[in-house]
Amino acid sequence: MAGYIGTQAVSVNTTSATISDDLAVGDDATIAGDLDVDGTTNLDVIDVDGAANFAADVTIATGADLLTASAGVGNVLVGPNTGASIASGGNNNVMVGDSAGKFATTAVGSVFVGPGAGLGITGTKLTGNGNIAIGSNAGAVLQGAAALNVLIGAECGDAITVGSNSVAIGFRALGTETGGQDSVAIGTDALATQNFTSSGTRSGNVAVGLNAGKAITTGQANTMIGGFAGDATNDGANNTAVGNTALSANCGNNNVAVGASAGIAITGETNTCVGESAGNAITSGNANICLGQDSDVSSAGNSNSICIGVGITAASNDFSFGKSSNVVTNDFDADAAFTRSSDSRLKNNVANATLGLDFVNDLRPVTYKWKASADLDANDAELAHLRVADDDGNIINHMTTDITMHGLIAQEVKTALDTANVSNFKGWSKDSYGVQQISREMYVIPLIKAVQELSTALDAALARITTLEG
Repeated sequence: MAGYIGTQAVSVNTTSATISDDLAVGDDATIAGDLDVDGTTNLDVIDVDGAANFAADVTIATGADLLTASAGVGNVLVGPNTGASIASGGNNNVMVGDSAGKFATTAVGSVFVGPGAGLGITGTKLTGNGNIAIGSNAGAVLQGAAALNVLIGAECGDAITVGSNSVAIGFRALGTETGGQDSVAIGTDALATQNFTSSGTRSGNVAVGLNAGKAITTGQANTMIGGFAGDATNDGANNTAVGNTALSANCGNNNVAVGASAGIAITGETNTCVGESAGNAITSGNANICLGQDSDVSSAGNSNSICIGVGITAASNDFSFGKSSNVVTNDFDADAAFTRSSDSRLKNNVANATLGLDFVNDLRPVTYKWKASADLDANDAELAHLRVADDDGNIINHMTTDITMHGLIAQEVKTALDTANVSNFKGWSKDSYGVQQISREMYVIPLIKAVQELSTALDAALARITTLEG
């Protein structure tokens, strides 16, 4: 039976009211107890045509669903103008906030949360799938086939039109990009000015940190990780910067800087700097390598410097390694000879060397070939580390066995040193396994001494000859 309550407010104070037919309320109705509406289906049991205010919680029972009217299926739309353009085929979207996803039509699986998130435009409406935009105006102009973007943060990715496959997290991250794709920007203003206007351009840029890669416009395949890492580079490509302010100037291409402030001023190309402040003096120089904390070049415009160590520098076309006051250098574009510090001001306890002609005469220069690894004595514990087997138990050969070598036998050198009663000559040594070694360059010093002794003997012989010839 139908019931109607007229223009006067009616208060129902019973414990419960059961209505088994239509109920039309023309004015206020206050119900102090339960209201049980028995409809014949689970849909449209209560139809509210105007505003509804709830002063307490609204609970949806287990197994029930909150359904939002739209042309698509499985959409949740909350807020004025939210998902207003959803058409048939636009399914399984979640849009929450004023005008969120307003102009999306057949998009599937999108999540837009926040006022203006995924808003779109009135012209080319969004049909792309799988976009996520969370934050005020995040992804605000997504349109057309733009798809699979993840944009989290206010104004994050808010200029992307048809770009796809990008990740931006942070305020204004990737905030200028329109048509490019495959970017990762995490941090406030990360990749903030990058913009590839051509649809489908794969940027390949990854920027993580405050202002990381902020100035990149059209540079591609850069990886910038750390606060202000690569923050001034605009069109440089294939650069890698890891560390706070690493590679922070407007650099060229193919640079690698790992460490806080590493390569901080580089504008050149193809430099590699690893270590805190490594290569921080390089500006326009190219193809330099600096490994170690504060390892550097000797001049800002150096090229082809190789420096390994802490707090030391290398000149152009030099390989320098060591530590302060003990630097070894090879000038590889000239005589390729190694040099090292030998300044008298750095030395004490200076004495004349004793190894000379007698020592040299005790040495036996030989020719030889190296043994194959499998031919080494399997019972010699000091050689065991040189006999490495593969999965089948065969000894892997690490030696070149077909080249004739010229040199000395380390054991014979040791015997000559013992004869000379010298134990501190660095031309002979043992490694950590007990394998004996020699350093060929160290024999220059005994040879100099031997020549001096021969020269003295020759002078004496010449003097005697002169005397005899009278």
